[in-house]
Amino acid sequence: MKRAPLARAAYCAAGTVFVAIGIAGVILPLLPATPFFLLAAACYLRGSQRAYDWLLAHRVFGAGIRAFREGRGISRRAKAAALATMWASLGVSMHVAGSLGAVAALAAIGGSVTFFLLRLSSA
Repeated sequence: MKRAPLARAAYCAAGTVFVAIGIAGVILPLLPATPFFLLAAACYLRGSQRAYDWLLAHRVFGAGIRAFREGRGISRRAKAAALATMWASLGVSMHVAGSLGAVAALAAIGGSVTFFLLRLSSA
C-alpha cells in the first residue's frame, strides 16, 4: 500500500524516536529496550524500507528484532542478564528509596517486567 509522503515522514520520525528511546533503554535498567526497537521496526516498515532494512541488519539490535519477528523470542542468557541487572538496580533503588510506597512501586514494576520476560519464548 502506497502511503502519503506526510504519513511516511511521520512513521520515520516516530521510528527514530523509538530507536532513541530503545538506546536509552540499553543504558537505563528500568527502561526496557526491546519493545521500543520493535515499535521502531513497525514504524520504519510503514515509513521507509531503507530504515527498516538498516534496523534489521544492525549488528547489535537487528538479531533480537529478527528473532522476535520469527517467533523465537529471546535467549535464556539474555533473559538472565536482563533480570539480574534489573533486580540488582531495583535492589539498590529500594534500599535508597526509604519509603514503603516507593519500595512497593519498584517491586510492582520489577515483578511486571519479570513476568513479561519470563512469558517470552526462549531461543
